[in-house]
Amino acid sequence: MSALTSAQKLEYCLTCTKRRVTFKEGTICSLTNKKPEFETSCPFYEMDEQAYHERVEQMKLREARDLAEATGGLSEYGIKDPKIAGFVLIGISLAGSLFLFVVAQRVSLFLCVMFVVGLLVLAGIIRPKKE
Repeated sequence: MSALTSAQKLEYCLTCTKRRVTFKEGTICSLTNKKPEFETSCPFYEMDEQAYHERVEQMKLREARDLAEATGGLSEYGIKDPKIAGFVLIGISLAGSLFLFVVAQRVSLFLCVMFVVGLLVLAGIIRPKKE
């Protein structure tokens, strides 16, 4: 097993009962008073169940937020693929604009913005953040 990165070690520490947070150094070990120095796993690690579940919940919320952003909000309606979301947004905006123009001879700023968001989603400019 290869050595963990600093970020991966910090993930370990964030769910350990022996973590301590200082203003100067951030999260450190309360036993060594240092940042993590282990390579693959910490011999002192004890899981803090509450912190672990909170961390998992934060990660799920972040993933859901990133997916909602990448799909223009359509992930809430079951559309998880950004390309399909882009086509749906463009289709709705074009159909809505055509209907509004034919019926009332008007143009909607909202539908124009929806069209642009659809293009951005389709082009991949709006996409989930990778960590």
